[in-house]
Amino acid sequence: MNRSIAWLTLVPVLACASCGRSRETRSAETVTPPPATSQPAAPVPPPEPAPLADTDFVVEGITLGTPRGDVVAKFGSADTTTYGGLIYPGFIVVFFRQDHVVEIRLTDSTIATARGLRIGDSKAKMARLYGITETGSPVYQYFLGSAEAPCLSIDLWEERVSQIDIGSCWRGE
Repeated sequence: MNRSIAWLTLVPVLACASCGRSRETRSAETVTPPPATSQPAAPVPPPEPAPLADTDFVVEGITLGTPRGDVVAKFGSADTTTYGGLIYPGFIVVFFRQDHVVEIRLTDSTIATARGLRIGDSKAKMARLYGITETGSPVYQYFLGSAEAPCLSIDLWEERVSQIDIGSCWRGE
C-alpha cells in the first residue's frame, strides 16, 4: 500500500514536469495585458458661427428700411396689428420711422431666417447657426456690430425657438 501512495503523489509531479513549464510561468502567460491601443482623437469643436451680416436681416426679400409701399406691392394688403404692423402668413412686418420696416417678426415655421432657423427649431440648431450668447433669460440676442446696431432676438420655450424678431431688441434700458 505504501507503494501505491508513493505512485499517486508521483503522477501529478510527473504530469507537471512533462509540461516543461512551472505553474508560475503558465500563470504569467495567461495574464498578459492586452496590446496597447491608441487613444481616440479628441473631438473637434464645431466651427464658430459667422458674425451677423446685413444678409441676416432679410426675410422673404424684405430688409430693414424697406418702405411700406414696397412690402404691400410684394405681398399684397394685410391685416394690421394695433401698432400698425402688417400681418402676413408666417410673419409680421413692423413699421415706424416714416413708414419704413424696423422689425420683421417670424410667427410660425413656414418662414425661416436667412440662415435657416425656424419657429419650433431646437436650441442646439440655434447654437449651430448663431452661437450662444447667454442673457440670463430664454431670450438670445445677436447684434450687427455694436449694441446700437440692428439685432436678431430669438426667444426659447422649453428648448425650442418660440419667436424670432429681426431688427430691434430690448436692451434692458
